[in-house]
Amino acid sequence: MTRDKLMLIVQSSIVAALYFALSWIFAPISFSAVQVRIAEAFYAICLFNPCGIWGMTVGCLLSNIFFSPFGLLDVLFGTLATFLGCVGVYALRKNKMVAFACPVITNALLVPLVLQLAAGLPYVANLFYVAVGEAVAVYAIGTLLHTLLLRIFPSIRG
Repeated sequence: MTRDKLMLIVQSSIVAALYFALSWIFAPISFSAVQVRIAEAFYAICLFNPCGIWGMTVGCLLSNIFFSPFGLLDVLFGTLATFLGCVGVYALRKNKMVAFACPVITNALLVPLVLQLAAGLPYVANLFYVAVGEAVAVYAIGTLLHTLLLRIFPSIRG
């Protein structure tokens, strides 16, 4: 195994563990129709490094397995939404504001489907609620994290 592959695995594991821990700590506001999953701020890491893609995806998968009241549907569709959002952020990383729209859109489209199928909640209303919560996590907290990372580690500028 090359040093670069090992670093990607280690960094991804750290992101996954942090995502899982934040989802556990903030579980009451992370798994409902009106939600702000604080761990989604880690999309900021995808602006710098692909480890964010794998770390967030695994962290979301584990969080949904252990904490989600919506079962397999959330494990599948919630994790897919996070993965697609991560890939979008990484692909569009040159423009943070455009890149951060990806997870807002993917979560707003897929998570309400989980809420509708698992809990009978209305899709359209939850599309709005999830989008707003995701926007708070990504644009407000994620932008703050992005700024903090740039100040602490100036060499990570892409």
